[in-house]
Amino acid sequence: MQYTKTGLSILATMALTLTGCGGGSSSGSSGGGTPSTTPGSATYTTVGASSYTDWSYMDFSSGSSNATVNDIWQVGFMRYNGMSNSGISATGSGPNADDVSVCVAYQFDGLYDTDGNAVISEFEKLNLNNTLEAFNSVTKATCASGDYLTDTLSTQIKSDDWMEASTPYPTISYQAVTTDNNGWIIQSADGNSYARVKVSDVDITYNGATDHSISPARIKLSSEKWNGTSWDAALDSGWLDFEAGAVYWDLETNTTVTQADQWDLNVQLSGRDFQIRVNGGASGDGQGGVGLVIAGDGYAKDVTDPTATGYSATSQISSYNGDGVSGAFTQVDSNYGFFTYNGTDHKMYPHFTVYLVKDGTDDATAKYYKFQAISYYGETGAGDSGNVYIRYEEVFE
Repeated sequence: MQYTKTGLSILATMALTLTGCGGGSSSGSSGGGTPSTTPGSATYTTVGASSYTDWSYMDFSSGSSNATVNDIWQVGFMRYNGMSNSGISATGSGPNADDVSVCVAYQFDGLYDTDGNAVISEFEKLNLNNTLEAFNSVTKATCASGDYLTDTLSTQIKSDDWMEASTPYPTISYQAVTTDNNGWIIQSADGNSYARVKVSDVDITYNGATDHSISPARIKLSSEKWNGTSWDAALDSGWLDFEAGAVYWDLETNTTVTQADQWDLNVQLSGRDFQIRVNGGASGDGQGGVGLVIAGDGYAKDVTDPTATGYSATSQISSYNGDGVSGAFTQVDSNYGFFTYNGTDHKMYPHFTVYLVKDGTDDATAKYYKFQAISYYGETGAGDSGNVYIRYEEVFE
C-alpha cells in the first residue's frame, strides 16, 4: 500500500526553543507534572509512550501519565498515536470510561498541500514559543458541541485499496483492485513472521434490487511468506467466506482458524463496510500489524526484507502498525498522529495542533482541557523517541 501523505517537514529551531519554554510550570518526568490551576498558565510534562504495544494513559486532572486503563484518563499515547477515552477506545472500567470527546481546536494553516504533503517552509516558521499564543487563544467557545469527536475503528487496510465495483447500482458486484495499492507487508500476531499479502479475488455482491443483502461475501488472499532471506512462492488461501460472520486467517499456515487461535488477519462485514483487520492495536491483542513501507515507491512489492525496520538509510519499513482509531487525533494531514515524519533526517516533528478535550457528557458539569504535543523526543528535543512532551491546561471558560 502506498501512503501518499509523506509528511516531509523540518523544524530546525525546535530543539533550541524547547529548553526555553515559558508560560507555566515544567516537568520532565514521565509521571506527569502537577497541573496548574491558574488560567493562562500551562503545565509541561513528558508522557513516556515509547512502547509499540502498550498505551500510556494521561489524566489531565491529576497530572499523571501513569494511569491504567481502569483509572480516570482522558488521552492515551502510544509512540506518535493518540486515542481518547471514548467509543472503541473506552475499554476500561474507570469512572469516566466513554465520557470523553475531543475537538480539533486550532490547526496551523498552510502546513500541508492539497495532496497532504508537508510544506517545509511553513513548518520551519513554527516553534514552541511562537505557537503558545494559539494555545492560549483556545477557550470553551472555540468548539461547538457538534465539533467533538469520539473514537471509531480505523483499519490499516482500506477496502478501496483491494475492491472496486464492477457493475452499477442497484445490484453491485465487486472485483479485486489490480493496482499496487492492493498489497501489504503483514507482521504476524506473535511478531515473528511476515508475509506479503494481497487480495487476489473478490466475490461480493450487494443485492440492491431485491432485499439489500450482501451475498455472496468472500475473498481470496495471495500470500508470500518470508523465509528469512527471501519471499516464498505465492500461495492461494482459498475462499474466505465472511457472509455469516468474521473469518480468521493464519499467515504461517495459510489456513483459516478460530478467533480463539492466534490469527493474523480477519475479514468481516461491519455494517456496509468490508473490513480486513490485523491482530494488533484496536482490533486484537496480538503484535500483528501492517508495515509502513518507505522503500522504493512505498508499495509492498518494493520490500525485499520486511525485517529492515526503523528510520535509517537502509530501512524499508518504518514500523508495523496495528489497527487504530479514527477521531480528533486523525484529522490532521499526517500519517503520524501528533507528529510529521521527515524522510530526510528520519525524525518526527510536531504540527502543534491544539486539541480541546471534554471530560463528561453533561455540558454543565464536564471538565475541559486543552493540550499540544510539542516534541517526540522529550523536553530537550534530543532524547529517545516516543517520549511525547506536551503542554496542557484546564479550561474554565
